Amino acid sequence: MLEQINESKAYIQQFAKERPAVGIILGSGLGNLAGEITDRVEIPYDQIPHFPPATVEGHSGRLILGRLAGKPVVAMAGRYHYYEGLSMQQVTFPVRVMKALGIHTLLISNGRRHERQIPCRRSHDHHRPYQPPARASAPRAQ
Repeated sequence: MLEQINESKAYIQQFAKERPAVGIILGSGLGNLAGEITDRVEIPYDQIPHFPPATVEGHSGRLILGRLAGKPVVAMAGRYHYYEGLSMQQVTFPVRVMKALGIHTLLISNGRRHERQIPCRRSHDHHRPYQPPARASAPRAQ
């Protein structure tokens, strides 16, 4: 799989003006955010080596490189789903490619218009489920 990730990365880097710091998976809830990305380059998934085509209605199937709020980003306009008959390796493949491109933060949205920021894990930690950092309990009012 590492060879496939590197092939996808090399293809995408031909179009990148800078190394992205943030990855964004635009679900139905934040699909319009793609229009806010400036200095953009759009790459259809079917042109990127090893990316399956997007099949869900309303998911355009484009990888977008550009800037959002002054930060270099890479965004998925359309994502993959396990229920489409893809393997989990195929579903998660683009996130692995985004990590290889250099992202350190991943934003994921869904159809309910919620978002969650998750720190990217080291590639050798990909098999462990995400564990949110422990939070200190707030002092209680007396």
